[in-house]
Amino acid sequence: MKVVLVVALLRDKLWAYPWMIGVLAVFIAYQLYRIALEPTAGLIALTAFDLLIVLLTWREMRQHRRRQAGRSSSLHETTGPAERVPSSRPAQDRCD
Repeated sequence: MKVVLVVALLRDKLWAYPWMIGVLAVFIAYQLYRIALEPTAGLIALTAFDLLIVLLTWREMRQHRRRQAGRSSSLHETTGPAERVPSSRPAQDRCD
């Protein structure tokens, strides 16, 4: 599952970001449970690393959304002006 998500992230698929965060959150929850039962330095380090990956994935997802929003707004600017939509007010009330 993680390999599929990593490949999707490398291919810049926006849907993979929240899935990766969710999968890592499940792993982190389990790791915290294991740490509560029997703490080890390795497991604590792995959990800290997973938390870092979640934060970096969250940051990258936000940047990806901003880039995508920027591309869509620039696309709208290049398509030309929108057609004029007729007013729903009667003609005598308009000040054209």
